[in-house]
Parts: sequence; structure tokens; C-alpha cells
Amino acid sequence: MRVLANWFEPPRQISSRFPVGSQIVIRYDPSKPSTSTIRAGLAYYDVLLALVGVVVLASIVLASGWELRKRFGSATDHNRHL
Repeated sequence: MRVLANWFEPPRQISSRFPVGSQIVIRYDPSKPSTSTIRAGLAYYDVLLALVGVVVLASIVLASGWELRKRFGSATDHNRHL
């Protein structure tokens, strides 16, 4: 029950710098990129990374298919004698 009693205690002031109930104000600094710019940059890099991944995977699949075709021949090559 001691835990519950601690749970329902009103918040104490942890430090004198940030009194309880005060809001931390973030000042706008034009020299730093805003969060929306950072998010847009991250989204851009995510899309770029996804495109690179798709190209790499497609090239691996196509290259392996080409190797198999060179080694075993295609289905049309096997059916030519019919």
C-alpha cells in the first residue's frame, strides 16, 4: 500500500530551475533547421534508401536468373526439339 500512497502524492518540485507546472519554452532559432525540415529530410533519405534497396534486390534477382538461364538454358530451348 505504500507504493499506492506514493503514486497518489502530488508532484514535488524536483529542481528550482523548472518549478512544477511550468512549461519549457522552446525559442525559435532561424539558424537551426526546424523539425519539419528535419522530418522532410529523413523522409527523403528513407525514400532514397528504399529505392536503392529495390534496385539492388532487382539486380540480384535478375543476375541470378540470368546465371541460371546460362547454365540450364531456358524453357523454350528445351522445347525446341519438339
